[in-house]
Amino acid sequence: MKTDNVFYAFDQIIYYRLPRWNMYILIAFLLTSAAIAVLLFKSRLSVKKKIYSAILYVYSYNVLITTLFMRDKSDKRYFKLIPFTAIYNLIKEPKVINNWEFIFNTLLFVPIGLLLPCVFEKCKRFRTTLLVGFCTTLIIETIQIAAKIGVFETDDIITNTLGAVIGFGIYKVIHKRKLSHRN
Repeated sequence: MKTDNVFYAFDQIIYYRLPRWNMYILIAFLLTSAAIAVLLFKSRLSVKKKIYSAILYVYSYNVLITTLFMRDKSDKRYFKLIPFTAIYNLIKEPKVINNWEFIFNTLLFVPIGLLLPCVFEKCKRFRTTLLVGFCTTLIIETIQIAAKIGVFETDDIITNTLGAVIGFGIYKVIHKRKLSHRN
């Protein structure tokens, strides 16, 4: 498969899911950003941890916007409960744009798995980061189905959790290298 197809698939997903920004979302972002900035400024955290916290906040906010506010409302609830269909479809028909969402869903949570251990001491354990990634995805999927704004997909839960695990793995590799350079 050519890389052009990957970029085309990414462009199509972005095009069809452009945020439906409105004034309420913008005001909520600005107010919460100001509150987070004040809390971080007053905290006793190191500068590095403050920066990681700010990045995690902005990224998490964008994940919520992407997964909850960029969806069209439906009159029905849709479920896709058979696991690994996305992987099967991607292998079977790699040129179909929707099949690439498996890759993008995985990549969506990599930064969360990478940033959580940088910000929260308890998330330096694999099990905790895995649980946070899984629960966050489960909450997002549940809100989507309850609000009729998306499809409850077991593949999304699997791929997002996998993304958090990959992010945690990247964190561990970077952390290990930092420790080896200090010694």
